[in-house]
Amino acid sequence: MRYIIGTGFHSKPGENREAFFPIWWANTMRYANPERVIVLASGGNPIPGAPGQWISMAGDLGHTHDLNNHRKPYHWCGWSIALVTLALLAYFNETDFIFKEQDALAFGPWVDRMYAEIGYKGLIFGRARCQQAVQSILLCKHDFIPEFVRLYMGTGSEQLKENEGELKFARLEEAHPNLFGRYSFGYDRDRPINYEDEVFYCQQISHSEMNDLRVRNLI
Repeated sequence: MRYIIGTGFHSKPGENREAFFPIWWANTMRYANPERVIVLASGGNPIPGAPGQWISMAGDLGHTHDLNNHRKPYHWCGWSIALVTLALLAYFNETDFIFKEQDALAFGPWVDRMYAEIGYKGLIFGRARCQQAVQSILLCKHDFIPEFVRLYMGTGSEQLKENEGELKFARLEEAHPNLFGRYSFGYDRDRPINYEDEVFYCQQISHSEMNDLRVRNLI
């Protein structure tokens, strides 16, 4: 397995997301073995001296809600462009692509599990009760990256509520079940978390959940 892990990074004043990045990095390197980690930072706010290969851009395309509430005029939100940009960098590097969102932590042999479950499909992402699809962690095979980017870039303007990323992924899976699939593990934003699972991941982690992870020596 040869893969890079890509993530976006954005922190507005007062959010202090810089403090979480060392935890994210340690978690990533504890349970995965990427060829490299690429961090695509928006808003011109990289973390000085942080590990990983950083690409910092001054622009900020905004959150999907900034677009579908018409606070930003763009066709694509920052998350979507970060995803396809990182995927294409992985393709350029001749490696598979794993996306791990900046607020997601994953535990156990989660990379091995994705590779075991992807089978003949090109891309595998998550399932949860909270939304029709979740893609804070996903795996895309190298040879499928150009086709994934082509399909995703044809999914329509994110000025429309029905074109939020989660809904786009659900529709792509429905239209191309031979290409897109789901892995079996994890919680994403669902709760409660079973910390005894061999493999799991979670997103938007609360302070009490961080304490639970520390008590169990998971972070």
